[in-house]
Amino acid sequence: MVVIATVMMMRRHTLLCLIVRPQQLCAPPTPPSPSLPAMMIMMTTIMMLQERQHNYLKDGPYVTAEEAIAIYTTTVHWLESRKFVPIPFPPLNYKHDT
Repeated sequence: MVVIATVMMMRRHTLLCLIVRPQQLCAPPTPPSPSLPAMMIMMTTIMMLQERQHNYLKDGPYVTAEEAIAIYTTTVHWLESRKFVPIPFPPLNYKHDT
């Protein structure tokens, strides 16, 4: 029996799989089911996020339009003063991203 460890790159996700026989397909491991304390932590976190979103909708935006314009203008001036050059995105027809 031959065991080979391989690393496959698929769209920015790395999958490590052990192939016992070449005919077998490798599948991602099944995550364990969360325990009760972990479930309670997740539920508490979700409830806190919902409450925060509800408070934002109730209280309105925390930054006025004038403050937002001032922040944006200051950021633009700061970037221009440091001769900022943005990093270009790859073109849509980039072939090596699969």
